[in-house]
Amino acid sequence: MFPSAINRKRKPLAEAIQSEDNELASMRYPDLARQLYDAIGGQKTELEHVICKLLRVRTCRIVPSDLWRSGSFNAVILVRLP
Repeated sequence: MFPSAINRKRKPLAEAIQSEDNELASMRYPDLARQLYDAIGGQKTELEHVICKLLRVRTCRIVPSDLWRSGSFNAVILVRLP
């Protein structure tokens, strides 16, 4: 049985093989999302600087990553503005 990262249900191998979902990728998704968040967090200062320039504000702060959200191909990074 393979656990699905999306719905946390275990699927029999035959069902996982027939599924159109990539079961192995979905099992790795939480770790991959964490790696993405860590990479973004490592560039926090640079990102805040770019955001300030783009929005023409003096300061901004990226909120902690536990409040961020992500989809399959994107991440929503919350930013606090003055």
